[in-house]
Amino acid sequence: MIELTAVAKVLLFTGAVVAVGEAMLPPRVCACCRTPRARALLRAVAAVALLLAPLLWLQAQRSALELPWTDVSALLNGGWGRNWTKLLTACLVCAVALPRWFGRFSSPVLWAGVVALAIAMGGLGHANAGGWGIAARAIDAVHVLAIGAWIGALVLAMADGPSDDIGARWRRMSAIATIAAPLAVITGVMSSLRLLGAASPRAILTAQYGQMLLVKTVLVLVILAFGAAQRRNVHAIGVPSSRAVRLEVILAAAVILLTAVLTGSEPPE
Repeated sequence: MIELTAVAKVLLFTGAVVAVGEAMLPPRVCACCRTPRARALLRAVAAVALLLAPLLWLQAQRSALELPWTDVSALLNGGWGRNWTKLLTACLVCAVALPRWFGRFSSPVLWAGVVALAIAMGGLGHANAGGWGIAARAIDAVHVLAIGAWIGALVLAMADGPSDDIGARWRRMSAIATIAAPLAVITGVMSSLRLLGAASPRAILTAQYGQMLLVKTVLVLVILAFGAAQRRNVHAIGVPSSRAVRLEVILAAAVILLTAVLTGSEPPE
């Protein structure tokens, strides 16, 4: 049976990736350009995911503690509840800004939302363990922003489809990924070292957490290899291979699913 917390995390990570990507690679703004249907659909799905994720997470936490709804206020007044409230607020801001109903003011609102969302996500799960304190939260927050900039911009560039400025948009996406991908890898490695630094290699490889982390690492390396090849294509002919981009997105979705499971698993000691 799929745990409700894992579903909430998948929705949260998916919504966050699209929201950060939308902030990093905004749509064309000229009066003659209409938002591609695929991009508009992605924004709508991400907004719904961000609205549902904290509610499902609250329900999962309430069920785990066997709390009746009348006693939920006690949960929300604790440390978990305060972090959850920050997460809910950030999700609401991003969900409202994603449809871009506020014209030119939508971008700063969305940027405020994604930064708040990254900080809130950095305060949940394993960031509260390991002894690094606020540094652990900062690393996780930067990791969220880097993954969103890398994968989110990739997904949105693909959703934009053919256009007069397709070459320029893919070059911009490539420039974003050139910075975001290494940053995502570095912060991911730092988080892993924090959680696994005291564990022996044998304990890591025999634990379910370590095995899932190994699979995730392999998938990320494959995505990086595809990305490097597509970067050469973009600089050579202006656009990447659509088949390779679709494969990158599929692998990224698998990474998101693994991350949702990993954040709910206990690392080996």
